[in-house]
Amino acid sequence: MSRYTTRKERIMSFITEQSRLMLQKNETPENVAGFNASWISLQLGFSRDNVSRDLNQLHRDKQLIKVHGKPVLFLAEQSVEDFIGKSLPKLSFNCLNELQSILNFNKSLQSTTTMKIDVLPVKSKIIVKNNDSPFIHLIGYDRSLKTAVKQAKAAILYPPNGLHSLIIGPTGGGKTTLAKVMYIYAKQTQRLKENAPYIIFNCADYAGNPQLLLSHLFGHKKGAFTGATDNHTGLVEKANHGILFLDEVHRLPPEGQEMLFSLIDRGEYYQLGDADNIRKAEVLIIAATTEKPGTAVLQTFLRRIPNLIELPDLENRSLDERYSLIKLFFQKEAKNMDIEIHVSAEIIKLFLIYDCPGNVGQLENDIKLICANAFVNFITEKHAQLHVKLSHLPAQYLKSFDILARKRSNLNTSFDTTQLKDISFSPEQPVYTPTEDPPQMNFYQLMINNSRKYFADNLSLNTIKEIFNNQITEYFDVYSGKKQPASHVSDEMAFLKIISPQIYQILKDDIALIEQEYDLQIPVQVFHGLVLHVETMLERIRQNKPLTLPENNSVINKNDIYYQISKHIITSLEQKLQITIPKQEIILISLCLQTLNISNKISHIGVLVLTHGYHAATDFANVANRLLDVKHAHGLCMPLEEKVSLALERATKLVKKIDEGKGVLILSDMGSLTTFGELITKSTGIKTCTLRMVSTPMVIEATRKALLPTISLEQLANEVVTQSYYVGINASIPNQTPLIAEKFNFDFNKIINLIENTLVFIDARKAVPLLEGIFADITSRLNLRQDPSLYIKFMFHTSCMLERAIRNDQMEYGSLSTLLIRHNNMYNIIKDSFTILERTYGINIYSGELYYITEIFAIAEQNSNTAL
Repeated sequence: MSRYTTRKERIMSFITEQSRLMLQKNETPENVAGFNASWISLQLGFSRDNVSRDLNQLHRDKQLIKVHGKPVLFLAEQSVEDFIGKSLPKLSFNCLNELQSILNFNKSLQSTTTMKIDVLPVKSKIIVKNNDSPFIHLIGYDRSLKTAVKQAKAAILYPPNGLHSLIIGPTGGGKTTLAKVMYIYAKQTQRLKENAPYIIFNCADYAGNPQLLLSHLFGHKKGAFTGATDNHTGLVEKANHGILFLDEVHRLPPEGQEMLFSLIDRGEYYQLGDADNIRKAEVLIIAATTEKPGTAVLQTFLRRIPNLIELPDLENRSLDERYSLIKLFFQKEAKNMDIEIHVSAEIIKLFLIYDCPGNVGQLENDIKLICANAFVNFITEKHAQLHVKLSHLPAQYLKSFDILARKRSNLNTSFDTTQLKDISFSPEQPVYTPTEDPPQMNFYQLMINNSRKYFADNLSLNTIKEIFNNQITEYFDVYSGKKQPASHVSDEMAFLKIISPQIYQILKDDIALIEQEYDLQIPVQVFHGLVLHVETMLERIRQNKPLTLPENNSVINKNDIYYQISKHIITSLEQKLQITIPKQEIILISLCLQTLNISNKISHIGVLVLTHGYHAATDFANVANRLLDVKHAHGLCMPLEEKVSLALERATKLVKKIDEGKGVLILSDMGSLTTFGELITKSTGIKTCTLRMVSTPMVIEATRKALLPTISLEQLANEVVTQSYYVGINASIPNQTPLIAEKFNFDFNKIINLIENTLVFIDARKAVPLLEGIFADITSRLNLRQDPSLYIKFMFHTSCMLERAIRNDQMEYGSLSTLLIRHNNMYNIIKDSFTILERTYGINIYSGELYYITEIFAIAEQNSNTAL
């Protein structure tokens, strides 16, 4: 019998051995590659689908390194760790060049930092005799950083487990670098084991979502909050027996600060949703902030973290240090380009004296930018050497010429200008920095590859330069933080506000597997469109609504990639949600995927949102455009004081502008705006269809479907109203449902005014009819009499609850378990009835709020039974 018990074990053993042999054969990291699913399948005789699935699972289990590309490559993590002598900071890379770069750096670091450390125990202290401490590689370690370095060393050597430290300094001042050097020093002095973890967390990344921030930091238990479908290990646990670096620590919410102080004081913490189980961790905290020491926000930190390390800004460092930094950064660019760089003395002078508010970080970025500009000339004009001159300065730095002339005399008196000559930087010169830069794509290699294509296409030099200049601007905007990449976490968080986190995560995992299996790159907007489609589909299934397939479904090819992907998604949803999905849905998802790849050459139905007020319509449209990554939805707001005739004139002009020949779908809130479509059609001849009761999810759904190339205006309106759970009531059908308030002889306008006086964000005239419908649904399903007292209590409580949900300030409920035991069926009915409110306003109503409403109806039911 084979000693391998599973297919996955055979694959793991095979790729481990192949990785080891390849790394032994190729001694230089530049030759390291990897192994793809097709080749492994051929070697082992397993199906490619099974191999691909197992490889991705082994990557998730942190046993394999994954390199994205076509094809996707895998390497054994342990083999690579043995090759470079340490574990990699991550196991997923955007391209092979990125992996090779980081392997090359760590391999060179391994050989450079091999040293003998003499550690002499003297009672409880440790004395380090080491002439090659990592701190000496910090420029200014014995000058402007001398005090900071002494404090950093003392923090690591402080018995018994080090001293928690707070690094304070300006943005770009070197806080992250100093923290990493402290970690290297801790290992060199044997205060930490060689494999001790070093975990980095930027508290600002999730400052807008405290719950998510605390989950990342401390972990959570399954069910701790909406979307917590599994247990999650926090970074504190991962940093146990190592160092946790908390950047922008002042952005921690108050509850996070208390949990952090508990960890500092007692070595204890708890996961979200598991407050009864205290966990232990031995973690050295190194925190960093840009806040000033005297600010109120830092007072609590200073009491708990007494070791305060302050770093100077670039302006307060000597010109000698700045000169050394400039040379270091140019040397790194020569290494990146693999070309000798010749830098003029005037450029050196400029970087010595120009205003650099972003400190060391900006200085490095500005040097990268000027090198990139020089590199464009080098490859387009095919120069023999690369010269960096003043002519390569970006336009925004031209004002620095005046600074250069004004400060030249100061430079001569405070600096040895005999050093300032043209300097050459060779790629062969060693570059040692104590920390690895975040892995970046090799921008220079990308430019070379692109230039070959541009020359082959016979583009003019001016055209090629213009293309490169645009690419450089885009790249450095992202690199410097001026512009966030499209896949930034804020977009994900925004999207999670309007759809089910569970469905989102299921589809996110499926798409990752699909991209690997089919070697695809599915754009974010396509993924978002798919999630919305699946949400709609699941709601139709839940409500047992009949499904109407498109008339052209017979042309679907069941062997094409769209159908296969759709089949994969349906199967996954059935397994993970334990439901049965009609097979016709495979066809609809297949069609959805085909049409989500938007082409500007195809005409589409226009989408126009009309609302009263100043911002609502444009906000609706902006959210839809952002989440779908388009500019198709348009908004027009009508201030209450504006004349209807002027608003109609503006709407007519906008309809003319956005109509592409297929008509315009108008989504309006109420009143005169619902009549605009008919008037515009009459005056312009442009087809329109108007839906009212507009909501954010409704606009997103309408925008997505409007971009389908084959849909008609009538189909779009019908599908938004009927096939989607995002409710849209056709404006031509009057609301014939009598108001419950009138049934009780209440003055409806008075109720509206009273509710409006308690609210800030909500339009009561829009919310009250919706809440009345929910009230009628609940009382009907509970077989309760519609009592006037119950009605008033429900309307005022739920309108305030809606306001709290929009402000993200919802209430918790105390005795949850007792209530659920006694009124579980009632709670489920109420939860289901409020689904329409959540979808209309794009919110999630917390369980605690629903429990309070359940209590209202439970008391009413009890009183009703007592009366009988």
